[in-house]
Amino acid sequence: MSSPSSSIKAKERQRWRDKIPSGSKAKEVGGEVSGALITTLTIAEKSLDGVPVPGLKAAVGGVLEIIKAFKKSQSNAEDLEQLRIHLESLMSSVIEPVKNAKMTDALEARINKLTADLEHINLDHENVLKKGRLRQILSVHDHAETIVGLNRMLDRALQIFMAGGMIQVEKRAEEIHEA
Repeated sequence: MSSPSSSIKAKERQRWRDKIPSGSKAKEVGGEVSGALITTLTIAEKSLDGVPVPGLKAAVGGVLEIIKAFKKSQSNAEDLEQLRIHLESLMSSVIEPVKNAKMTDALEARINKLTADLEHINLDHENVLKKGRLRQILSVHDHAETIVGLNRMLDRALQIFMAGGMIQVEKRAEEIHEA
């Protein structure tokens, strides 16, 4: 049997838990805190120019860069997740439905090319994810460039696929018109 005191403590703990943000609200609060911390450290670093304490400015600058790298690595992780969702969506909505359908040789060639491009992009995507968290933080700028490159490759693959389709439609329309 619980005592009134333990019941009050449990209610108090629950009240504190309810005040702690979770999910997207926690990310929002975390983003605000890290943004404020970056601003504060940037100001502190600049104000340390005249302070005669050896290494203090370098230490503040180092902490600032670590926080910026960590924040950028979180952004990279979110971008990679969006890319994964997009790749899965393309595979399930474009490639899978036509796998066993009757199609022209031109469409089959375009589907095969798009599939190969998506598989290549997905492999590069997985290689970025395989790198450990520390390496992702230390290589944030390289990873950001890789993510931009993967998105460009995906855009190009889709543009080529769609352009080929439009050309085939135009050819077919001309054949029908001439007949």
